[in-house]
Amino acid sequence: MILIVLGSMVFDICERHAPDSLRQISRYRKLLKIVLDVQYEGDKAAADRFIDQYTTWRDDVHGVIAKNIRDAQRYRFRVFKYAALGE
Repeated sequence: MILIVLGSMVFDICERHAPDSLRQISRYRKLLKIVLDVQYEGDKAAADRFIDQYTTWRDDVHGVIAKNIRDAQRYRFRVFKYAALGE
């Protein structure tokens, strides 16, 4: 078992992720306060730092979650072409 703790989420990269609900609410409140502060200040550099900090893809965490979601999907999409419609 390999655990990675990020905020309110605990990831066992061998299994699935599990939310810690009590910490999650606290983290969301803190994140909302940061968002509102950045908006109120109107500082573009601070906004850019916020975006860089919270939108970075980590393959060791996000990639594992994405794989688990893909593996759990029962149906995949399909694209059909109909000759009768000129496709």
